[in-house]
Amino acid sequence: MPEWGRIRNSVGTKGEQQWHTYTLIGTSQHGYPAPPAPTQPFRYASLGSISKTTCDFVHPNYRKRIEDGEVINSPFLCTTVDETLAGVGTLSHVFKKTNDYQCSLHTPAQVHDRYWNTAGTWRLSPPGYLEVPSSSRSALRQRVIDLAVVAAHANIDTSEMMAMATIAEGGKSVQSVQAILWRAYKILKRVRKLQFAALAKEFKPKELADRYMEYRYAIRPLVIDAKGLVSAIQKKRGICRKTFRGEASESTTLTDTLLNQGNGLWMTNSDWNRTASYSVSAKAGVLCDVSVTDLSVFGVDMVAETLWELAPWTFIADWFANTGDWIAAHTPNVGVTQRASWVTVRSTHTKTRTAIASRSTVDTVGYVKVSLTVPPCSDTYQELVLERITDPQLSTFPSSKLNLDVFKVLDLGIILRKLFH
Repeated sequence: MPEWGRIRNSVGTKGEQQWHTYTLIGTSQHGYPAPPAPTQPFRYASLGSISKTTCDFVHPNYRKRIEDGEVINSPFLCTTVDETLAGVGTLSHVFKKTNDYQCSLHTPAQVHDRYWNTAGTWRLSPPGYLEVPSSSRSALRQRVIDLAVVAAHANIDTSEMMAMATIAEGGKSVQSVQAILWRAYKILKRVRKLQFAALAKEFKPKELADRYMEYRYAIRPLVIDAKGLVSAIQKKRGICRKTFRGEASESTTLTDTLLNQGNGLWMTNSDWNRTASYSVSAKAGVLCDVSVTDLSVFGVDMVAETLWELAPWTFIADWFANTGDWIAAHTPNVGVTQRASWVTVRSTHTKTRTAIASRSTVDTVGYVKVSLTVPPCSDTYQELVLERITDPQLSTFPSSKLNLDVFKVLDLGIILRKLFH
Protein backbone atom coordinates (compact mmCIF):
# COMPACT_ATOMS: atom_id res chain seq x y z
CA MET A 1 0.00 0.00 0.00
CA PRO A 2 1.68 3.28 -1.07
CA GLU A 3 1.79 6.26 1.22
CA TRP A 4 -0.05 9.40 0.23
CA GLY A 5 2.16 11.52 -1.98
CA ARG A 6 0.10 14.71 -2.12
CA ILE A 7 -2.55 16.45 -0.02
CA ARG A 8 -4.41 19.50 -1.30
CA ASN A 9 -6.81 21.60 0.79
CA SER A 10 -9.06 24.50 -0.07
CA VAL A 11 -11.54 26.39 2.10
CA GLY A 12 -13.81 29.21 1.00
CA THR A 13 -16.96 31.10 1.93
CA LYS A 14 -19.90 32.05 -0.25
CA GLY A 15 -22.94 34.27 -0.11
CA GLU A 16 -23.49 37.82 1.08
CA GLN A 17 -23.54 39.26 4.56
CA GLN A 18 -26.96 39.96 6.02
CA TRP A 19 -28.03 42.73 8.33
CA HIS A 20 -30.94 43.91 10.44
CA THR A 21 -31.87 47.57 11.03
CA TYR A 22 -34.18 49.47 13.34
CA THR A 23 -36.04 52.67 12.47
CA LEU A 24 -37.65 54.97 15.07
CA ILE A 25 -41.04 56.23 13.87
CA GLY A 26 -42.63 57.59 17.07
CA THR A 27 -41.83 60.51 19.36
CA SER A 28 -41.64 60.61 23.14
CA GLN A 29 -44.27 62.24 25.28
CA HIS A 30 -43.89 65.28 27.53
CA GLY A 31 -40.71 66.43 25.84
CA TYR A 32 -38.66 63.44 26.92
CA PRO A 33 -35.95 62.92 24.33
CA ALA A 34 -36.33 59.81 22.16
CA PRO A 35 -33.39 57.39 22.16
CA PRO A 36 -31.47 57.49 18.89
CA ALA A 37 -31.81 54.70 16.32
CA PRO A 38 -28.69 52.56 15.72
CA THR A 39 -26.45 54.10 13.11
CA GLN A 40 -24.81 50.80 12.06
CA PRO A 41 -26.64 47.63 11.09
CA PHE A 42 -25.99 44.38 12.87
CA ARG A 43 -23.88 42.17 10.60
CA TYR A 44 -23.69 38.43 10.38
CA ALA A 45 -21.40 35.75 8.96
CA SER A 46 -21.36 34.78 5.29
CA LEU A 47 -24.13 32.51 4.11
CA GLY A 48 -22.27 29.22 3.83
CA SER A 49 -18.88 27.73 3.21
CA ILE A 50 -17.19 25.14 1.06
CA SER A 51 -14.09 23.10 1.79
CA LYS A 52 -12.27 20.44 -0.20
CA THR A 53 -9.50 18.06 0.77
CA THR A 54 -7.85 15.82 -1.82
CA CYS A 55 -5.36 13.05 -1.08
CA ASP A 56 -3.72 11.10 -3.88
CA PHE A 57 -0.48 9.38 -4.78
CA VAL A 58 2.09 10.82 -7.17
CA HIS A 59 3.77 8.42 -9.63
CA PRO A 60 6.90 9.82 -11.32
CA ASN A 61 6.86 9.33 -15.10
CA TYR A 62 3.29 8.13 -14.90
CA ARG A 63 2.43 8.38 -18.62
CA LYS A 64 5.60 6.71 -19.84
CA ARG A 65 5.23 3.83 -17.41
CA ILE A 66 1.64 3.29 -18.55
CA GLU A 67 2.73 3.30 -22.19
CA ASP A 68 5.38 0.71 -21.35
CA GLY A 69 2.64 -1.62 -20.08
CA GLU A 70 3.09 -1.14 -16.33
CA VAL A 71 -0.08 -1.53 -14.26
CA ILE A 72 -0.42 1.33 -11.75
CA ASN A 73 -3.13 0.91 -9.14
CA SER A 74 -3.25 3.65 -6.50
CA PRO A 75 -5.75 4.84 -3.87
CA PHE A 76 -7.47 8.23 -3.96
CA LEU A 77 -9.62 10.24 -1.53
CA CYS A 78 -11.42 13.55 -1.98
CA THR A 79 -13.84 15.06 0.56
CA THR A 80 -15.95 18.13 -0.23
CA VAL A 81 -18.14 19.82 2.40
CA ASP A 82 -20.61 22.37 1.04
CA GLU A 83 -22.98 24.27 3.33
CA THR A 84 -25.54 26.83 2.20
CA LEU A 85 -27.15 28.87 4.98
CA ALA A 86 -30.20 30.30 3.27
CA GLY A 87 -32.28 30.40 6.44
CA VAL A 88 -32.87 34.16 6.48
CA GLY A 89 -36.30 35.45 7.46
CA THR A 90 -37.77 38.78 6.43
CA LEU A 91 -39.26 40.64 9.40
CA SER A 92 -41.62 43.58 9.33
CA HIS A 93 -43.46 44.54 12.50
CA VAL A 94 -44.21 47.39 14.85
CA PHE A 95 -44.17 47.11 18.59
CA LYS A 96 -45.00 49.45 21.45
CA LYS A 97 -43.09 49.50 24.70
CA THR A 98 -44.61 51.13 27.78
CA ASN A 99 -43.31 51.93 31.24
CA ASP A 100 -39.87 52.51 29.82
CA TYR A 101 -39.37 55.92 31.43
CA GLN A 102 -41.26 58.14 33.80
CA CYS A 103 -42.39 61.23 32.00
CA SER A 104 -40.74 64.59 32.68
CA LEU A 105 -43.52 65.58 35.13
CA HIS A 106 -42.62 62.59 37.31
CA THR A 107 -46.26 61.51 37.48
CA PRO A 108 -46.44 57.74 37.89
CA ALA A 109 -49.82 57.57 36.19
CA GLN A 110 -48.38 59.12 33.07
CA VAL A 111 -46.10 56.88 31.07
CA HIS A 112 -43.68 57.30 28.27
CA ASP A 113 -44.82 55.56 25.09
CA ARG A 114 -42.32 54.68 22.40
CA TYR A 115 -43.15 53.18 18.99
CA TRP A 116 -40.57 51.36 16.91
CA ASN A 117 -40.69 49.95 13.44
CA THR A 118 -38.21 47.24 12.47
CA ALA A 119 -37.70 45.73 9.05
CA GLY A 120 -34.95 43.95 7.20
CA THR A 121 -33.38 40.51 7.36
CA TRP A 122 -32.56 38.40 10.33
CA ARG A 123 -31.06 34.96 10.46
CA LEU A 124 -33.30 32.46 12.20
CA SER A 125 -31.71 30.39 14.93
CA PRO A 126 -32.14 26.86 13.54
CA PRO A 127 -32.01 23.51 15.35
CA GLY A 128 -29.17 21.09 14.61
CA TYR A 129 -29.24 18.97 11.47
CA LEU A 130 -30.78 15.51 11.42
CA GLU A 131 -28.14 12.90 10.52
CA VAL A 132 -28.09 9.34 9.25
CA PRO A 133 -26.18 7.54 12.06
CA SER A 134 -22.55 6.85 11.26
CA SER A 135 -23.03 3.14 11.99
CA SER A 136 -25.82 2.96 9.37
CA ARG A 137 -23.73 4.87 6.84
CA SER A 138 -20.74 2.60 7.40
CA ALA A 139 -22.82 -0.59 7.06
CA LEU A 140 -24.56 0.64 3.89
CA ARG A 141 -21.28 1.74 2.32
CA GLN A 142 -19.62 -1.62 3.01
CA ARG A 143 -22.59 -3.57 1.64
CA VAL A 144 -22.60 -1.59 -1.61
CA ILE A 145 -18.83 -2.09 -1.96
CA ASP A 146 -19.25 -5.85 -1.38
CA LEU A 147 -22.01 -6.08 -4.00
CA ALA A 148 -19.96 -4.22 -6.62
CA VAL A 149 -16.76 -6.18 -5.96
CA VAL A 150 -18.56 -9.54 -6.06
CA ALA A 151 -20.33 -8.54 -9.30
CA ALA A 152 -17.00 -7.60 -10.93
CA HIS A 153 -15.34 -10.89 -9.95
CA ALA A 154 -18.44 -12.86 -11.00
CA ASN A 155 -18.13 -11.30 -14.45
CA ILE A 156 -14.62 -12.77 -14.89
CA ASP A 157 -15.94 -15.22 -17.41
CA THR A 158 -15.07 -15.85 -21.05
CA SER A 159 -17.88 -18.36 -21.58
CA GLU A 160 -20.82 -17.75 -23.90
CA MET A 161 -22.93 -20.59 -22.51
CA MET A 162 -23.11 -23.16 -19.70
CA ALA A 163 -22.82 -26.31 -21.80
CA MET A 164 -23.16 -28.77 -18.90
CA ALA A 165 -26.36 -27.12 -17.65
CA THR A 166 -27.77 -27.03 -21.18
CA ILE A 167 -27.06 -30.75 -21.63
CA ALA A 168 -28.50 -31.63 -18.20
CA GLU A 169 -31.71 -29.75 -18.93
CA GLY A 170 -31.84 -30.93 -22.54
CA GLY A 171 -34.48 -33.57 -21.85
CA LYS A 172 -36.85 -31.09 -20.26
CA SER A 173 -36.25 -28.62 -23.08
CA VAL A 174 -37.14 -31.26 -25.72
CA GLN A 175 -40.31 -32.20 -23.83
CA SER A 176 -41.31 -28.53 -23.55
CA VAL A 177 -40.83 -28.00 -27.28
CA GLN A 178 -42.87 -31.12 -28.07
CA ALA A 179 -45.68 -29.97 -25.76
CA ILE A 180 -45.71 -26.51 -27.31
CA LEU A 181 -45.84 -27.90 -30.85
CA TRP A 182 -48.61 -30.37 -29.95
CA ARG A 183 -50.66 -27.61 -28.31
CA ALA A 184 -50.22 -25.36 -31.34
CA TYR A 185 -51.39 -28.21 -33.60
CA LYS A 186 -54.55 -28.72 -31.50
CA ILE A 187 -55.35 -25.00 -31.48
CA LEU A 188 -54.99 -24.75 -35.27
CA LYS A 189 -57.18 -27.83 -35.68
CA ARG A 190 -59.93 -26.31 -33.49
CA VAL A 191 -59.72 -23.04 -35.38
CA ARG A 192 -60.13 -24.89 -38.68
CA LYS A 193 -63.19 -26.74 -37.31
CA LEU A 194 -64.59 -23.58 -35.65
CA GLN A 195 -64.68 -25.29 -32.22
CA PHE A 196 -64.99 -22.01 -30.30
CA ALA A 197 -66.02 -23.63 -27.00
CA ALA A 198 -62.84 -25.70 -26.92
CA LEU A 199 -60.76 -22.67 -27.92
CA ALA A 200 -62.20 -20.63 -25.07
CA LYS A 201 -60.63 -23.04 -22.56
CA GLU A 202 -57.19 -21.98 -23.80
CA PHE A 203 -57.84 -18.44 -22.55
CA LYS A 204 -58.79 -19.26 -18.98
CA PRO A 205 -56.59 -17.52 -16.32
CA LYS A 206 -54.90 -20.80 -15.34
CA GLU A 207 -54.04 -21.69 -18.93
CA LEU A 208 -52.73 -18.17 -19.63
CA ALA A 209 -50.57 -18.32 -16.49
CA ASP A 210 -49.15 -21.69 -17.61
CA ARG A 211 -48.36 -20.34 -21.08
CA TYR A 212 -46.65 -17.29 -19.57
CA MET A 213 -44.45 -19.44 -17.30
CA GLU A 214 -43.76 -21.76 -20.22
CA TYR A 215 -42.43 -18.82 -22.19
CA ARG A 216 -40.38 -17.44 -19.29
CA TYR A 217 -38.73 -20.68 -18.19
CA ALA A 218 -38.78 -22.91 -21.28
CA ILE A 219 -38.84 -20.98 -24.55
CA ARG A 220 -36.77 -17.97 -23.47
CA PRO A 221 -33.90 -20.01 -21.91
CA LEU A 222 -33.85 -22.20 -25.02
CA VAL A 223 -33.47 -19.15 -27.25
CA ILE A 224 -30.70 -17.80 -24.99
CA ASP A 225 -28.85 -21.13 -25.13
CA ALA A 226 -29.11 -21.16 -28.93
CA LYS A 227 -27.64 -17.64 -29.17
CA GLY A 228 -24.90 -18.63 -26.71
CA LEU A 229 -23.99 -21.65 -28.81
CA VAL A 230 -23.63 -19.50 -31.93
CA SER A 231 -21.51 -16.94 -30.03
CA ALA A 232 -19.30 -19.68 -28.56
CA ILE A 233 -18.59 -21.10 -32.00
CA GLN A 234 -17.76 -17.67 -33.42
CA LYS A 235 -15.72 -16.34 -30.48
CA LYS A 236 -12.01 -15.84 -31.08
CA ARG A 237 -9.60 -17.94 -29.08
CA GLY A 238 -6.30 -16.64 -27.77
CA ILE A 239 -4.81 -14.40 -25.06
CA CYS A 240 -6.07 -10.89 -24.32
CA ARG A 241 -6.15 -8.33 -21.50
CA LYS A 242 -9.61 -7.35 -20.31
CA THR A 243 -11.24 -5.43 -17.46
CA PHE A 244 -14.31 -7.04 -15.88
CA ARG A 245 -16.66 -4.64 -14.12
CA GLY A 246 -19.50 -4.60 -11.62
CA GLU A 247 -21.49 -1.89 -9.86
CA ALA A 248 -24.08 -1.33 -7.12
CA SER A 249 -25.88 1.58 -5.45
CA GLU A 250 -28.27 2.15 -2.56
CA SER A 251 -29.61 5.02 -0.44
CA THR A 252 -31.55 5.74 2.73
CA THR A 253 -33.52 8.77 3.97
CA LEU A 254 -34.66 10.01 7.39
CA THR A 255 -37.15 12.82 8.14
CA ASP A 256 -38.62 14.51 11.20
CA THR A 257 -40.34 17.74 12.28
CA LEU A 258 -39.36 19.91 15.27
CA LEU A 259 -41.97 22.26 16.75
CA ASN A 260 -41.62 25.44 18.77
CA GLN A 261 -37.94 26.07 18.31
CA GLY A 262 -36.88 29.37 19.95
CA ASN A 263 -35.39 32.09 17.75
CA GLY A 264 -35.14 35.29 19.76
CA LEU A 265 -35.59 38.82 18.34
CA TRP A 266 -39.28 38.93 19.32
CA MET A 267 -39.93 35.68 17.44
CA THR A 268 -40.79 33.25 20.14
CA ASN A 269 -40.96 30.02 18.13
CA SER A 270 -40.68 28.40 14.71
CA ASP A 271 -41.28 24.93 13.27
CA TRP A 272 -38.70 23.06 11.18
CA ASN A 273 -38.77 20.11 8.82
CA ARG A 274 -35.49 18.18 8.74
CA THR A 275 -34.28 15.63 6.21
CA ALA A 276 -31.12 13.52 6.06
CA SER A 277 -30.24 11.25 3.15
CA TYR A 278 -27.24 9.06 2.48
CA SER A 279 -26.53 7.53 -0.92
CA VAL A 280 -23.66 5.29 -2.02
CA SER A 281 -22.65 4.05 -5.46
CA ALA A 282 -19.68 1.80 -6.19
CA LYS A 283 -18.04 0.68 -9.41
CA ALA A 284 -15.53 -2.16 -9.22
CA GLY A 285 -13.06 -3.39 -11.80
CA VAL A 286 -10.71 -6.35 -12.19
CA LEU A 287 -7.95 -6.21 -14.80
CA CYS A 288 -7.01 -9.68 -16.04
CA ASP A 289 -4.93 -11.49 -18.62
CA VAL A 290 -7.29 -14.02 -20.18
CA SER A 291 -6.57 -17.12 -22.23
CA VAL A 292 -9.72 -17.94 -24.23
CA THR A 293 -10.00 -21.69 -24.93
CA ASP A 294 -12.75 -24.11 -26.03
CA LEU A 295 -13.02 -25.24 -22.42
CA SER A 296 -13.78 -21.75 -21.13
CA VAL A 297 -15.91 -20.59 -24.08
CA PHE A 298 -18.44 -23.40 -23.62
CA GLY A 299 -18.38 -23.05 -19.82
CA VAL A 300 -17.21 -26.60 -19.20
CA ASP A 301 -15.04 -25.38 -16.32
CA MET A 302 -18.00 -23.72 -14.55
CA VAL A 303 -18.75 -26.61 -12.19
CA ALA A 304 -19.98 -24.67 -9.12
CA GLU A 305 -22.08 -22.27 -11.19
CA THR A 306 -23.63 -25.19 -13.09
CA LEU A 307 -24.63 -26.97 -9.87
CA TRP A 308 -26.24 -23.77 -8.57
CA GLU A 309 -28.06 -23.30 -11.89
CA LEU A 310 -29.43 -26.87 -11.83
CA ALA A 311 -30.57 -26.77 -8.17
CA PRO A 312 -34.34 -26.14 -7.86
CA TRP A 313 -35.63 -22.68 -6.98
CA THR A 314 -32.16 -21.10 -6.88
CA PHE A 315 -33.27 -18.48 -9.39
CA ILE A 316 -35.71 -17.20 -6.76
CA ALA A 317 -32.91 -16.98 -4.17
CA ASP A 318 -30.99 -14.76 -6.60
CA TRP A 319 -33.89 -12.29 -6.55
CA PHE A 320 -33.18 -11.52 -2.88
CA ALA A 321 -29.41 -12.07 -2.52
CA ASN A 322 -26.31 -12.14 -4.70
CA THR A 323 -25.71 -15.83 -3.99
CA GLY A 324 -25.18 -16.82 -7.64
CA ASP A 325 -22.69 -14.00 -8.19
CA TRP A 326 -20.97 -14.80 -4.90
CA ILE A 327 -20.45 -18.43 -5.95
CA ALA A 328 -19.13 -17.36 -9.35
CA ALA A 329 -16.81 -14.78 -7.76
CA HIS A 330 -15.22 -17.39 -5.47
CA THR A 331 -14.83 -20.00 -8.22
CA PRO A 332 -11.34 -20.13 -9.82
CA ASN A 333 -11.31 -19.28 -13.51
CA VAL A 334 -9.17 -21.43 -15.81
CA GLY A 335 -6.77 -19.41 -17.95
CA VAL A 336 -7.34 -16.12 -16.08
CA THR A 337 -4.55 -14.18 -14.32
CA GLN A 338 -5.60 -11.18 -12.24
CA ARG A 339 -3.37 -8.10 -12.57
CA ALA A 340 -5.16 -5.46 -10.49
CA SER A 341 -8.49 -4.75 -8.84
CA TRP A 342 -10.15 -1.64 -7.44
CA VAL A 343 -13.45 -0.09 -6.49
CA THR A 344 -14.43 3.58 -6.80
CA VAL A 345 -16.98 4.78 -4.26
CA ARG A 346 -19.13 7.91 -4.31
CA SER A 347 -20.99 8.64 -1.07
CA THR A 348 -23.15 11.68 -0.36
CA HIS A 349 -24.57 12.70 3.01
CA THR A 350 -27.10 15.52 2.55
CA LYS A 351 -28.85 17.29 5.42
CA THR A 352 -31.51 19.99 5.16
CA ARG A 353 -33.58 21.98 7.64
CA THR A 354 -36.50 24.12 6.50
CA ALA A 355 -38.47 26.66 8.55
CA ILE A 356 -42.13 26.00 7.84
CA ALA A 357 -43.85 28.36 10.32
CA SER A 358 -42.99 31.17 12.73
CA ARG A 359 -45.15 32.72 15.43
CA SER A 360 -45.00 35.75 17.71
CA THR A 361 -46.82 36.33 20.97
CA VAL A 362 -47.70 39.26 23.20
CA ASP A 363 -44.95 39.88 25.72
CA THR A 364 -46.30 40.12 29.25
CA VAL A 365 -43.78 42.81 30.22
CA GLY A 366 -45.04 45.34 27.74
CA TYR A 367 -44.00 44.36 24.21
CA VAL A 368 -46.93 44.24 21.81
CA LYS A 369 -46.33 42.63 18.43
CA VAL A 370 -48.32 43.98 15.54
CA SER A 371 -47.16 41.98 12.50
CA LEU A 372 -44.44 39.52 11.61
CA THR A 373 -43.62 37.84 8.27
CA VAL A 374 -41.10 35.02 7.99
CA PRO A 375 -41.22 33.16 4.66
CA PRO A 376 -40.04 29.53 4.45
CA CYS A 377 -36.26 29.28 4.30
CA SER A 378 -33.88 26.35 4.17
CA ASP A 379 -30.30 25.40 5.07
CA THR A 380 -28.41 22.61 3.31
CA TYR A 381 -25.27 20.73 4.33
CA GLN A 382 -23.69 18.21 1.96
CA GLU A 383 -20.63 16.03 2.39
CA LEU A 384 -19.39 14.35 -0.79
CA VAL A 385 -16.68 11.69 -0.55
CA LEU A 386 -14.98 10.26 -3.65
CA GLU A 387 -12.56 7.44 -3.04
CA ARG A 388 -10.71 4.75 -4.90
CA ILE A 389 -9.86 1.61 -2.93
CA THR A 390 -7.25 -0.75 -4.31
CA ASP A 391 -7.32 -4.55 -4.07
CA PRO A 392 -10.68 -4.82 -2.25
CA GLN A 393 -11.41 -8.18 -0.63
CA LEU A 394 -14.31 -10.41 -1.60
CA SER A 395 -17.02 -10.65 1.05
CA THR A 396 -17.05 -13.78 3.21
CA PHE A 397 -20.81 -14.33 2.82
CA PRO A 398 -23.43 -13.37 0.21
CA SER A 399 -25.15 -10.00 0.65
CA SER A 400 -28.86 -9.25 0.51
CA LYS A 401 -29.87 -7.71 -2.80
CA LEU A 402 -33.46 -7.07 -3.89
CA ASN A 403 -33.49 -7.73 -7.62
CA LEU A 404 -37.19 -7.68 -8.52
CA ASP A 405 -39.05 -6.23 -11.48
CA VAL A 406 -42.68 -6.44 -12.58
CA PHE A 407 -42.12 -9.76 -14.39
CA LYS A 408 -40.39 -11.40 -11.44
CA VAL A 409 -43.16 -10.24 -9.10
CA LEU A 410 -45.69 -11.79 -11.48
CA ASP A 411 -43.61 -14.99 -11.63
CA LEU A 412 -43.46 -15.15 -7.84
CA GLY A 413 -47.22 -14.71 -7.55
CA ILE A 414 -47.92 -17.54 -10.01
CA ILE A 415 -45.40 -19.86 -8.32
CA LEU A 416 -46.88 -19.22 -4.86
CA ARG A 417 -50.39 -19.79 -6.20
CA LYS A 418 -49.35 -23.16 -7.64
CA LEU A 419 -47.66 -24.18 -4.39
CA PHE A 420 -50.64 -23.38 -2.16
CA HIS A 421 -53.49 -24.50 -4.42
